[in-house]
Amino acid sequence: MVSPPEDLAMSEHCPRKPDPDRVASWREAIRALESEIRYLEWYRDEMGRIIKIVTENPAILNAESTFPTHLMRWYLESQCMRIRRLAEGESPGHDVWSLRLLLEDMKRAAEAFSRGNIKELFDEPGGPRYDSEFEDFLVESMWRQVGDVGKAADRLHAKQIKGDLKELADVTDAIKEFATKVLAHYTKEGVGRPMPSWGPVSRATDVIVRIGKRYYATLIGPALGSFAPVDLFDWYDVFRFAWKPWKDELVP
Repeated sequence: MVSPPEDLAMSEHCPRKPDPDRVASWREAIRALESEIRYLEWYRDEMGRIIKIVTENPAILNAESTFPTHLMRWYLESQCMRIRRLAEGESPGHDVWSLRLLLEDMKRAAEAFSRGNIKELFDEPGGPRYDSEFEDFLVESMWRQVGDVGKAADRLHAKQIKGDLKELADVTDAIKEFATKVLAHYTKEGVGRPMPSWGPVSRATDVIVRIGKRYYATLIGPALGSFAPVDLFDWYDVFRFAWKPWKDELVP
């Protein structure tokens, strides 16, 4: 993954006018973060299907095997680390991508992005073409999702971004702390801390995906129904058949 430009770094001062370079850095950031958000949502959805298979199959649910428990732990550990990366609030050397850092920079430099930055998405080569009236409708609809329309200001709605940051922190702070003190580092303070359960990890995923969709549409254009890919076939059909016994257990 490429390193983010220094434009995305935290700064005490931000431009009070449109800033194409800064907007370009935000677009680069959300493109880089897209894969992290995709896997976060995709793996959650797939694990949910596996849980359904296990809980509906007494032969698995009531077995003495510890494999389902291990599988859940592997899943939760990987998701906690992914959430930690997306909620990272520090960028030493300006070489870290994170959703939180992106939102903080957008809040700080709200004036850098204007309605015109959405309009320009419709002028990119190879994109779909609309008549002027319908294009204006689409631009206005997209702008109302993120612009400071209440004050009729041609800038991002910084208060809304602040609210998104608070919601992100509310659902990720505990997970991030666990990942930092138990998974990323073997700290004395982290010994004995319980693993975050399915519920908090799933709620954090929902919030990250919802926020990610909003700003992906704002910066890149497409309104995603989901970051996760659409299955072209049933990935779980093998779990609906009886497993063959071990070779040495076969009766001659």
